[in-house]
Amino acid sequence: MTRLPTLRCKLERLCALMLIVQIFLFVPVSLASATQPALALNDPLRQKIGLQGKTISQANAPPDRANRPLKASAKRYSVPAPAASNDPFHAIRSEMLVAGALKRRITQEQRDNLLRLSADAPDDQAVQVVFDKNNGTPLLLKTRRFLRGDKQLATAALSRNESMALQFLDANKQLLKLKDPHTDLVLKKSWSDHQGANHYKYQQMVGNIPVFGKQLMVHVDSSNTVYLLNGRFEPTPQDLQAIPEITPTQALESVKLDLNIFDLSADSVELVFFTHTNGAMVLTYKLRVAPTLAEAWVYFVNTTDAKIVHRMTDIRNEVVRSGGFDLNAIYQMFNSWYQDNTYYLVDPTLPSTDIPVDPLYSIKSPGNTYIFSANHGTSILYHLNSSLRDSGWDAAGVSAMAHINATHAYYKNMLDRNGLDDSNKNYMAVVHYGYNYANAFWNGKYIVFGDGDGRTLSNLAGALDIAAHELQHGITQFTADLVYENQSGALNEAYSDLFAAMVDDDDWTIGEECTLAYPGYLRNLGDPALGLKALPTTMSAYKNLPNTQAGDWGGVHTNMSIASHAGYLMAEGLRVKGIGTSIGREKTARIWYRALTTYLTAYSQFNDARMATIQSAEDLYGAGTTEVAAVQAAWDAVEVYGNEGPSPTPESGETVAGDDLMLYLYPIDQTHDKPYDPSEHYHLYALVDATGGYVQANDKGPLNDTIDVANLPRYTKPAAYTTANGDTLVLYATEDFDLHRVWLYSDGSFGKSEEMLDTKDIFSIALSPDGRYLAYTRPDDGDNHIYVHDFVENRSGAVSIHAEGDDTFDKRIYADSMAFDFTGKTLVFDAFNCVSTSDSLCTDGNGYRYWSIGLMTLADDPDDKTAIMGTLSSPFPSQDPNYDVSYPAFAANNSYVLAVDITDYSNYPEINAMVWTINGTDGQSRQLTTPNLDNDKERVVYGVPTFWGDDEAITIQGFSSTNARAYRVPVDHLWAGPADPKYQDSDSITVMNDYAVAMPLMHHQAARSVAGEITFSTLNLVFSGTTVGAEVTQDITISNDSDRDIRIQDIALSGSEAFAHDGINGLLARGTQMIITVSYLPAAAGAQSAILSITSDADEPTSTISITGSTATSTPSIGSGGGGGGGCMISSLNPTPAGYGTIPGAVTVWIVAMGCMLIGFCRRATKG
Repeated sequence: MTRLPTLRCKLERLCALMLIVQIFLFVPVSLASATQPALALNDPLRQKIGLQGKTISQANAPPDRANRPLKASAKRYSVPAPAASNDPFHAIRSEMLVAGALKRRITQEQRDNLLRLSADAPDDQAVQVVFDKNNGTPLLLKTRRFLRGDKQLATAALSRNESMALQFLDANKQLLKLKDPHTDLVLKKSWSDHQGANHYKYQQMVGNIPVFGKQLMVHVDSSNTVYLLNGRFEPTPQDLQAIPEITPTQALESVKLDLNIFDLSADSVELVFFTHTNGAMVLTYKLRVAPTLAEAWVYFVNTTDAKIVHRMTDIRNEVVRSGGFDLNAIYQMFNSWYQDNTYYLVDPTLPSTDIPVDPLYSIKSPGNTYIFSANHGTSILYHLNSSLRDSGWDAAGVSAMAHINATHAYYKNMLDRNGLDDSNKNYMAVVHYGYNYANAFWNGKYIVFGDGDGRTLSNLAGALDIAAHELQHGITQFTADLVYENQSGALNEAYSDLFAAMVDDDDWTIGEECTLAYPGYLRNLGDPALGLKALPTTMSAYKNLPNTQAGDWGGVHTNMSIASHAGYLMAEGLRVKGIGTSIGREKTARIWYRALTTYLTAYSQFNDARMATIQSAEDLYGAGTTEVAAVQAAWDAVEVYGNEGPSPTPESGETVAGDDLMLYLYPIDQTHDKPYDPSEHYHLYALVDATGGYVQANDKGPLNDTIDVANLPRYTKPAAYTTANGDTLVLYATEDFDLHRVWLYSDGSFGKSEEMLDTKDIFSIALSPDGRYLAYTRPDDGDNHIYVHDFVENRSGAVSIHAEGDDTFDKRIYADSMAFDFTGKTLVFDAFNCVSTSDSLCTDGNGYRYWSIGLMTLADDPDDKTAIMGTLSSPFPSQDPNYDVSYPAFAANNSYVLAVDITDYSNYPEINAMVWTINGTDGQSRQLTTPNLDNDKERVVYGVPTFWGDDEAITIQGFSSTNARAYRVPVDHLWAGPADPKYQDSDSITVMNDYAVAMPLMHHQAARSVAGEITFSTLNLVFSGTTVGAEVTQDITISNDSDRDIRIQDIALSGSEAFAHDGINGLLARGTQMIITVSYLPAAAGAQSAILSITSDADEPTSTISITGSTATSTPSIGSGGGGGGGCMISSLNPTPAGYGTIPGAVTVWIVAMGCMLIGFCRRATKG
């Protein structure tokens, strides 16, 4: 059966859809059966198009694309596209959510600057610098010990000391990577503290436009000496577009479309530069919108094309799950406002005693407290009032007022803070939000309480710690303004829980006054594993969740407990657990508050919090004090050491010696001008030893049967495999959907084409480099499987490419082009997808259709040894249907770089065609070239890229208006080609022939068998002569000296509970080691045993280690290893002072007075 061309339904333009590319490491999302692959987690496109309970209306449906050319199956219309000189892939690349970072080196200018700075340091002190691994700027620069002084003197010198701060910035601008600090930075805030120090917070600018979230702080002691610089900022950018091409109104329209809310205004709009995690800056409009009280968003909209660059919630939720209970009847005293014979729940004396003329209508004036009711709605607020001053009040409103009073009193009396912004900003609270709403949140202006649902939670306004938690969000907003996503968001939440426990100081639990469900509170700072949901206590249990609403914005309510538990340990837990000396609630609060207001910035991470609290403890109580030791010990206890190195990254395999040949289709009419037209016919040829370009004697063919038209190769890529004796097997699908084979012999001759499968169901094929696996698709439009045959084990499997879910709204229809990676374990494919709208369903043959790519990792079926399973993942889980991603191919020697065709329909009917590489290790995409050789915008063409054997070039088919030829496109070490501005080689694109070429496939003629084997330092671990009750440890080293990376998937211990291990699943790159520490703690005398099982994707997937232990009354034998440490790759002249350590993946540089310097990475192999 042939595939008919697919026609698009007539739909209106869908501007709201945007592409967010989830960069991949080729790690499966989860193991799926042959027919039930797993859904990707990070899928904002699903939220936009209605898979969360709504569908797209006709009013905002996709544009009319009835005649859009497709990469169809049997018949495809080919139309040329414009050249890609204006970076048409920008709409994809600029929206990337990158994983990983640029590993840039410290420059020589920075080294020289450090040496100059060290010359000014006292002889007994070192200069410490912690660098940002992403951009090479200092995260922390500590020049000398903090000197206490007189606050009055410091305050008087505030202006003078800022001059000193600017001088310091200017003198060290090379170290900071700032071109001119006087123009790159603008003073945002300055203040003096009780210790006599002055502090200056600077906002990074480009011209007169701020760079969002990028701030730097300089701290000057009372002797007018800069003692510390910290923050997160970017090197001065070059040649940025600083003039918007769209208006704020146009930007707001993009936001409206994204939210599908058209009656919407922006609370604020400003021009800012937004920085992607790869360091790229883009000029955006930053808009804040609040459709309802419970929904507030901050959008960053590209000022060039009105595309949404990023969005984040501006709501700080207290509880994720629903719950609730009734209020307790507690009588409270409070102030109210009496007007027109009515008492209003308004206190115009808090936080300021200056009473406005009309408090009821002076909400914008500072100094008042307002308690409103939503009356079980979500948008309209009502004043709470009573006809009597001492009765008739709403109980929830009274509770909210009492809690605001108590919280304000704490901050005022303990920390000398005047309101949320320290400048008497109004307190505002809303009660009775929604119906049975079991949550509380801070929306940037108000704290909002639901009534609860009577099952899990009662009215949340009844809990003092809930109110304090939400008010702390406001204080955080007006100080460090920790961005509400990932670790900075978790730190934001941790601050709220910690200070909630400081205000409500009779325990360390949160929400005990309103939680009905077991165990009677929401969270427990003393034991995060308790509560409504078990939360992590240490970094070993840190959860990497997607930065989406479904993923809790990167786990802000999950990983918060790590930092808040550290706060508990400082105050009380070190003493309770017997692991150190705690310093009490008051000192802990002062330290954390100073860190928040003085040192933390918008994107601060847990390690920044460690450094900031240590510095704050030194400021308040002196270096080397009990307080500093408690801070260090608390962070150590939660495993925020500050000295982990970078995560392991995949490694390329070795290039195998051999020649490169190009297999290709040659049009019988000698012109490749009608791709996908069934009237076109082709022969199969091979250009052997293609390195030297075209040599007629090296052009072998036709390789196929030339007699029967049904046996001609069809318009799809062939496949090849080279044996150990140098012969190459070539496979190709025929026009009659059979599979044929032909041998290319090592002497240059070739054999006769033979029929290999006469099944009439072979549509497209791929062959693993070792010849073990054949993957193929079938021509039926409704078949969304990839079929895999294992020639070694003689078994087969059919793996569905469609993720579980509702076929009505989002589905993969069928796969087409496929390619294996160099290991033969992972297959990449492109697939035809369909997204439904409310008026046009995929199940009816309509819908909005596009091409995307997927990854399939092959595995054994544990339940059926004769079958093959596949694990699916998606590099582009949230792809905009305005783009097609197709014809993917792996690099020849690794599993993390892809070359792909990108077809851009965003300006349809103009079409752009591009070939790009995507690097899964650092999230970088690089343009190689365009397959379109003419500036013709009326048809689409595909380059069909494949790599040469050394990965230093790709081959594409390049189209003119009348023909297509094969071109060699060089690729540099950054995986960029000549079309990319960052291309660093001098080679240029060269033509490989002077005749028509279709579907070229590069093949490296070399036998390749990529082994994956791990070895162990021991397979028998023996603990002997151990004293009962004494814990001893030994290390097991797992080494990967094989040809490929191996992923450790599970480490399980079975047997006696006296044994434990600290192994963590993860990537074991080739040439690296992993250390697992096994501990033995016998509770009773006698022999005990256990088995440690390690499951991986190695060739032998399961390995076991036997563990035995025996007891004695004598001194225990420790054995080898000693546990815990290991993996450290630097030495140091001095121990790290004050426990700062280094940022994970960062470089720590020490400059001592004599000018010595040590640079290196230190990685803890285990959690000890």
